[in-house]
Amino acid sequence: MTAIVIAITTAFFMSTSLSRAVAELLGVLQAVASGDLTQEAALKREDEVGQMASALNSTLSKLRELIRRVMDGSGAVEGVSRDLYAAAQESSASIEEVASTMNELASVTDVVSRDSQEVAAVAQQVSDETVRGRSALENSIAKSEELHTAINQLADVVADLGERSGQIEQIISVISGIAEQTNLLALNAAIEAARAGEQGRGFAVVAEEVRELAEQSGKAAFDIAQLIREIQADTNSAIDSMRVGADKVKENSQAIQESGQVLDSVLRSVEQMIVQIQSIVDGIQKIGSNSQQVAAITEEQSASTQELASITSELHDLAQRLDDLVGQFKIA
Repeated sequence: MTAIVIAITTAFFMSTSLSRAVAELLGVLQAVASGDLTQEAALKREDEVGQMASALNSTLSKLRELIRRVMDGSGAVEGVSRDLYAAAQESSASIEEVASTMNELASVTDVVSRDSQEVAAVAQQVSDETVRGRSALENSIAKSEELHTAINQLADVVADLGERSGQIEQIISVISGIAEQTNLLALNAAIEAARAGEQGRGFAVVAEEVRELAEQSGKAAFDIAQLIREIQADTNSAIDSMRVGADKVKENSQAIQESGQVLDSVLRSVEQMIVQIQSIVDGIQKIGSNSQQVAAITEEQSASTQELASITSELHDLAQRLDDLVGQFKIA
């Protein structure tokens, strides 16, 4: 009977102790359910309930550490996402500005390219006109040389005419001498006819006519000689004028040749300018093309940056929500 009482008493005390332990564990679990992770089961038991309390305390400790790390991580993620979002917004604005600048640069390069092409076209026209001018100068040089040759030939002809006039003057001098001799012979014949008297009268008439003819011949020879001397003077003057004209034509030809050299220099300069302008046009077109490519790339990058900003915004919201969730737990 005593053993039964002892057994009942022992069972009662054990039941009471177990109920208290379970109640304490239940209180801890209820605190955990309300978000309070600071509670621990203060049970010093070696039985299964004690093992449960120890396991619960260990789990709560690890859970507190996990939530602490989650809170730290969510705060860091929130800060990083905030900074990343701000950087993405700033980068997007900068990229859009770069894209706008590249588009403006492409437009400017198009205008400059068109203007440069117009300048190149004008320079090509100048080159063509210079080539035509050079051809005209060469033709003028050829004509000047022909004129110079013709003037020299004409001067030679006139000089030859002067020489022939001199020869004619010599012949006239001979004729004049013959006329003088004839005049003397006619005078002598008249004297002899006068001496002969009536018989020499007819001969005297002939002698007088011969004398008059000789005088006329002498006068004509004198007039011709005077005319020839005037012709020679005019011929010499003409020759001098022709020589001067030939020299002027030669000087003009040399001046034209110098002008041709200047035109050649201008033509070379224009051709070099055309090459340089074309090189500039090519470079500008490449710049315009690259600017358009850069603008397209920056627009794509801007879109990617906007997408990144959207993602970081969502990440920030998730971090905020996570922080709100873990904020519901009390760990200290």
